[in-house]
Amino acid sequence: MAFPSDFLDEVRARHPIANVVQKRVKLTRKGRLLLGLCPFHNEKTPSFTVYEQQDTYHCFGCGVHGDVFSFKMQTEGLSFLEAVENLALEAGLTLPNLTPQTFEAREKKKTILEALEIATDWYEKQLYQSKAGEKVLQYLEHRHLRDETLKSFRVGFAPEGPSSLINFMKERGFEDETLVKAGLMIRREGGRTIDYFRDRLLFPIFDKRGAVIAFGGRILGEGEPKYLNSPETEVFHKSNTLYGLHLINRKNLSNHPLLVVEGFVDVMMLKQEGFQAVAPLGTAITELHIAELWRLTPTPCLCLDGDLAGQNATFRAAERALPNLEPGKSLSIAVLPQGEDPDSLIKGGGKPFLEKLVSAPQHLVDFLWERVFTNEVYDTPEKRALLEKKLMSLAETIKDLSVKQYYKAAFKSRIFEVFSGALYGKKRKNDLLQPLKKAKVQLNTSALKLKILFAGLLNHPQMIYDVGEKLAELEIIDKNLIKLRDEIFFALNEHRDLDEVSLKHHLNNHGHGKLVQSLLSETIYVHAHFARPHVSIDMAREGWLEVWQHLLESKLFAEDIKRAQSQLSDAMSSQSWKRMQLLFNQAKTYKQKSQETSLNQDSFPQPSSNVKG
Repeated sequence: MAFPSDFLDEVRARHPIANVVQKRVKLTRKGRLLLGLCPFHNEKTPSFTVYEQQDTYHCFGCGVHGDVFSFKMQTEGLSFLEAVENLALEAGLTLPNLTPQTFEAREKKKTILEALEIATDWYEKQLYQSKAGEKVLQYLEHRHLRDETLKSFRVGFAPEGPSSLINFMKERGFEDETLVKAGLMIRREGGRTIDYFRDRLLFPIFDKRGAVIAFGGRILGEGEPKYLNSPETEVFHKSNTLYGLHLINRKNLSNHPLLVVEGFVDVMMLKQEGFQAVAPLGTAITELHIAELWRLTPTPCLCLDGDLAGQNATFRAAERALPNLEPGKSLSIAVLPQGEDPDSLIKGGGKPFLEKLVSAPQHLVDFLWERVFTNEVYDTPEKRALLEKKLMSLAETIKDLSVKQYYKAAFKSRIFEVFSGALYGKKRKNDLLQPLKKAKVQLNTSALKLKILFAGLLNHPQMIYDVGEKLAELEIIDKNLIKLRDEIFFALNEHRDLDEVSLKHHLNNHGHGKLVQSLLSETIYVHAHFARPHVSIDMAREGWLEVWQHLLESKLFAEDIKRAQSQLSDAMSSQSWKRMQLLFNQAKTYKQKSQETSLNQDSFPQPSSNVKG
């Protein structure tokens, strides 16, 4: 007899493939893979590979492959039925009663899924072929969603009429009972039936295999509720369904984080821009959602809206994840700017910022620390004891003993680090500021970037009318460079058609020849090819502006550091500590970035292969 697919999914979820295999095979981790000696043939070099994300195994030696059920069958000589029963009983699951009634229920479920598929196709046609759908398409275009994105998510439109879909479905032979159970129809008092979705933009909701199981509807005009999801049905349960899961490319998750966002459009926009994202369906992120995410990747990234509600939802999700943390399995957090969501951020030109944010997200332990620590001022021993109690209570919920111990140690270390400064006076505060002082030293790379700007302008003086104001705003300490800048402004103001040869001749005659020669040298060019002569003016301008932007960021960062030092010296508060920690992290990133790019010839835009110089 065949088992229901949802029951088999539950058995798989309770028995991750690695847990079952490790009972018979010693596995060693290699990146995202687990390797061991194949139990099905003799070998000395491990070729048996376990793919945790796919819940499968494969041996490159003998070719055997399968899932948790086939492994049980092959290693213990069981039938499929026996393997399922064995694993189900180990997990404490009750075997489904495989009676004729069970098969009848399964057939009804198949009919519901068929009805939902046909309805999806009809809704799509209403979007693209009806007059009312034209306005909806205009709205979607205004949201910057491209046609290929809409079609990949099978977006549709439910017309205004009370029974437009019902009439169509009945023509296809579907009965009222099926339409009600599919969440497509409502039966009102007196027996009258109407379409569940009317005059709404529709987002089909899929299961992990890509079958439509429900819809989310958004009203575009006046009316409530703004968003309406299908009711719970035999095939749809909000607590364990993630929108967009069916389109996740598991193979790319090793290079791209899996983002958890809040809305349909967020998921679609992120997918359109090359990110991988899913969303719960208007509900909190549940333990079932988190378990589903962990089946895909060990560290999914929460990227909820940047408002207070979004951050509260992030904290609740973190609390739900804590009990089930395991070595190597956690959550990460990407905190968006206040008032932003992924969709608005991308449309506002913030895709590079979002990429940088999610590529280096906040660790869960850091998020929890900041969330608890910054909510109050802990300025007395009693309040500091309360802080420790709150943090230890969070850590205590973790079931895995080793992870629990590390969380407790991390929290205690931070408490000591913060409050030992308050207890032992300014000497400790100055110690805390050392990383920021070191970061300030790193800003000296600005001197090189300033020379690059001068070299670029000397070789492309026609840029002066685009970048002159920005050059004038720069703070220059070197007196010789200040004099050179002033002479360049004077020369180009007096002779607006001055080319690079004439400008260099003028500067040489006015005592700047040695400095100009040092700027127009290979020691400068090696760091930024755009500054060389014979490069196109467009490339030179693009590179010049990018370096100028780097210098501006350095200046603002230095000012932030100075303010943080002053605030921390004046008062050891949770806010000043948080600010200092943030700058400390930025300083480390800036230092790394400076080492990797500031003195690298690929740092700034390069000439194309057919440009000499």
